[in-house]
Parts: sequence; structure tokens; C-alpha cells
Amino acid sequence: MIIKIKYNKTKGTKADSVEKVTVADLLPTLEKTDFKLDEQPYSSLFKIYQKEFLEISVSTGLIHADALALAGDGTPVVTSHRERKKRICKCKENGIHDCNCNRYFSQPDCDIGWDSSRDYYYHGYDLYMLVDSQSDLPVFPHFSCASKHDSHGFLHAFFIMKSFLPEYSVSKVLLDSAHDTMPYYQYVN
Repeated sequence: MIIKIKYNKTKGTKADSVEKVTVADLLPTLEKTDFKLDEQPYSSLFKIYQKEFLEISVSTGLIHADALALAGDGTPVVTSHRERKKRICKCKENGIHDCNCNRYFSQPDCDIGWDSSRDYYYHGYDLYMLVDSQSDLPVFPHFSCASKHDSHGFLHAFFIMKSFLPEYSVSKVLLDSAHDTMPYYQYVN
């Protein structure tokens, strides 16, 4: 199978979304979803982060949990320069070097994403970080696959944050042009 890669026409521009679901469809679905902390794979790590960093930042007045001014953006997390996979067949031992047999992927949730700041494709994850824009301190980090567009990354991070931190109240949201879609404006008004 040959995949044709469509490159951006202008250096430094954001990649177009490859998501199959629109923001308008995804937003109400995630709004109704109940994300249970203990069912998430990173719940233990988040509990440590919350106790050792977030609660201390709130108690010292660095982050105002009752009136968060959230800013959000995704950043690439490169894990390797190629997919980490291992043959599970015996084709190579039998002299077949180019087989289409199944492979074992040690990081099955990694994929290919576009880094618009550096103008290249990478293999890894996308770290979507929600920060308090008044103090520039992190409030909620969320990892997802590298191919996730920021418009979807924000929605996942935001609604999971609301489930994990229900006592936190958001007063303002600051996002870049990747989030410039009417459902966002309608939701925050």
C-alpha cells in the first residue's frame, strides 16, 4: 500500500486535520462522557502530580482553581525515528525479507504526526498541555497519538480535566488558530 503524503504549501503553517470526526460532532459526545479517574491508565501518575504539584500551587495562590484562565496547545513528543516493531513470523529465517506478516508493536498507541514548528513528520505522541495563563504553570497534561489535531486534543484534555478536577472552574480560554471553529465559540459563550 502506497500512502501519498500531502505537504504543507507554506513553511510554518499548521497541518490540516486528518480527523474523521468533526469538532461539532466530538464536542457533545465528550461533554456527556464520564471519564473515571481509576479507569485511566495514567491515574496513578496523575494522583502524584495532583498531590505534589497542583494542590501546592493552588494552596500557595499560584493557580486560582476557582477562576482558571486556561491556555492550551499541543507539542510533539518524539519517541523514535521509526516505528518500534518486531517480526513474529519466521519469514526472515526462511529467506523472505520483505513479508507482510503481522508485527509486534511495542508502542501501539504511537503514530506519525506533523510538527509545524520544525516542518517535519515525527513518530511518537502529542502532549496537549492545559496551563494557567496567569502563572504559566501546568494544570492538566494529556498524552495522545501524534496524529491527533490540536482541535481534538483540546477537547479530550479539557473534558478529562473537568472529570478529574470537578472543583476547578474555568473563567477564560486562550487557544491558537488550530482551534478556530464555530463550535468552540458557541461552547464557551
